[in-house]
Amino acid sequence: MNTLLVLARKCGTLTFVLALAHASHALATPCGTGNYPFPFADVAGVADPFCPGIMEAYVTGVSKGTSPTTFSPSQTVDRTQMTTFLQRSLDQGLHRGSRRAALGQWWTSSSVVAMQSVATGAGPGYCASDGKHVWVANWFGGSVTQLEARTGKIVGTWTGAPSGLGILAAAGRVFVVANTNPGQLYVLDPTLPAGPMTAATSGFGNSPVLLAWDGARLWAVNSGASGGVTIITVQPTLPYPTTTVTAGLGALAGIAYDGKNIWVADASANAIHKLDAAGSILQTVALGIPPTHLTYDGANLWVTSFSPNPNGSLVVVQASSGSIVATIAGDASNGIKGPQKPAFDGERIVVPNYYANAATVFKAADLSVMAQTSLGAGAGPSGACSDGIDLWIPLTATNRIVRF
Repeated sequence: MNTLLVLARKCGTLTFVLALAHASHALATPCGTGNYPFPFADVAGVADPFCPGIMEAYVTGVSKGTSPTTFSPSQTVDRTQMTTFLQRSLDQGLHRGSRRAALGQWWTSSSVVAMQSVATGAGPGYCASDGKHVWVANWFGGSVTQLEARTGKIVGTWTGAPSGLGILAAAGRVFVVANTNPGQLYVLDPTLPAGPMTAATSGFGNSPVLLAWDGARLWAVNSGASGGVTIITVQPTLPYPTTTVTAGLGALAGIAYDGKNIWVADASANAIHKLDAAGSILQTVALGIPPTHLTYDGANLWVTSFSPNPNGSLVVVQASSGSIVATIAGDASNGIKGPQKPAFDGERIVVPNYYANAATVFKAADLSVMAQTSLGAGAGPSGACSDGIDLWIPLTATNRIVRF
């Protein structure tokens, strides 16, 4: 390879251009030979700059050619074919970008036999993960159970958070919100031995249930009569400052962050709201049914609802526009029955179904059902989380958490 350094002077300024020039014989190498040994016999006439693209499409399975030996480089691509290419490309991104890919753990368990079940404290409600550990808030026990994500082994029990419900791992710490009136927030440092949690702030909102993190601040949704959302500023000193916003907001249950904005589920308005940095409503998406929880998959919001009866439903909303992508009514084909707080693992959405004592796993890319899994009689699942590899569901009624 010859490297040419070209020095150009233009308009009184110097522009340095580093040009990498291939040797003449490399430029003449056709696709299908040399560095790009395709099985396609009809690509020798394709110009060299396009060879890497064809090879990548072939190797990753995005384009499989028009036959085992032909690529048909000049053939027109219609909308149906383009949709298939885009789907395969998206699937490749999800698979290769997931934590499971880096660790070579490709399996997707979907049966009771394949699951691990671990006893926790009393009344586990919601869970969170920092990648290394899974953290479970035990509502009745006033404690947090710390499990090693790799093995499921309990490595610590943290105490002192009465009515602890929403839990979140962020900024190197774990936060737990107490479902009390007024609300309370507790914090723990996972690098320290397990022990009492620290009271971070109190006296805010009314019965907060869940937390979200926007990269700098915590947001808590309040399910009590006054409703609204509380913005909590995390700082080195305690207590953390709080601001509660109620304008236009009812009693809230679900919350999610889409990378730009906070979204909340407002059952009293049969809608979800997108909020600005101050907590004011930027957009309202009417659902026609009361939402309970929601999670974000990188493109869409998955919103659960106990309506319509008797099974409930899921509403998938495009975060960028607020458009409703799909409404999935609960039935035998998807197992949705009293859907609770869902979770996303980079590829899959898991939905715990309270009334069915089961979970449904969806493929986020095309909304298809991947698996339905029984969680055992009387399990009472209320939430879910992912450690990037496995999915976890606390079973409130049986004081356990399961992984699959």
